[in-house]
This record gives sequence, structure tokens and C-alpha cells, in this order.
Amino acid sequence: ATGVLTVQGLLAALVAQARGTDGPHRVGTTADGAGLLAVSQYLAAAGADEQEAVELAAGGPPFTSVDGVVFELETLDPGAWAAFWHALGAPADAIRAGWRPFQFRYATACAPFPPAL
Repeated sequence: ATGVLTVQGLLAALVAQARGTDGPHRVGTTADGAGLLAVSQYLAAAGADEQEAVELAAGGPPFTSVDGVVFELETLDPGAWAAFWHALGAPADAIRAGWRPFQFRYATACAPFPPAL
């Protein structure tokens, strides 16, 4: 994680220079800082008084096709999500119920989809 964070900083500096600004001259990070950044959203969620946005349960992506290919879905558009599942013949109620867990899969590290999906 530290290396990735460092490279992101270096790339940000290069973008700033390419845009004609002086940009940062030094990028610094630490292993403990990178580790804390990687888990900070989970620590914040664990300490929050509110309930989870979606149920925490196993399931969801990645998917495996009938010919054994493992794949993932990605969209930020609920219309594209619905169109994909509709084309596969999924029931409308399952499509609606699956959108919210799909949206929160990175924040919750799970995506419990309805069985029909």
C-alpha cells in the first residue's frame, strides 16, 4: 500500500508539472500512514452509531460464467445495472433489491445479492 500511495503522489506531481504549475517537489508517505488510509473507512464505520447502509453478508461478485471465466460488473448508473439484469431475465424485484448492496460493495466489503441474481 505504501508503494501505491507513493506512486500516486509522484503521478500527481507530474500532472501538476504538465499543467504548468510548480507542483510539489517532494512526496512522502509511511507504511503506517498507508495502512491507516487503507482501513480508515472501516474504522469510521465501526465507530459510527448508525446502522450499516446494507446488510453485511457473504455473496455477490466476482461472478463465474458458465464456461468458467471469473468476471466482475462495474457501473455507477442504476439504469445500466437494471438493463444488464433485465437482459438476462432477472425479476424486477431482485434487480431493485440488488442495486443497493452493489453500490456499497467497496464500503462494506460484501455484496449480498438476491438469489435470483
